[in-house]
Amino acid sequence: MSDEDYDAFMKYTDLEGRLAKVKSDILKTKRTRGVAGDIADQPSSDLENLRGLKARIQAKMDDLLASSEYLKKRQAKITGKPVEEPKTDDEEQLDEWVKGRMQYYAGIKK
Repeated sequence: MSDEDYDAFMKYTDLEGRLAKVKSDILKTKRTRGVAGDIADQPSSDLENLRGLKARIQAKMDDLLASSEYLKKRQAKITGKPVEEPKTDDEEQLDEWVKGRMQYYAGIKK
């Protein structure tokens, strides 16, 4: 793991912790609402601030994820989604005859 990957990983895990804390705070703030029709029933500025903070943290996490290949692979491993490897022109495309010949020599097909 390179130094850049390590720094990105540490920032990402820190942001994950902060995001979890903000989500928890949003739920706590929603729970403390008053009865229906009360003035406190309206969304508070604290709740709006927390939602804005959540959006900013999520945007930072997305930016880090987009900029680091290591984080993309780690996230794909966690979610179970395959990582899309960019195709390079250096890879030779084998035709069916060459594949069949290689399989014959490997003993896969006769």
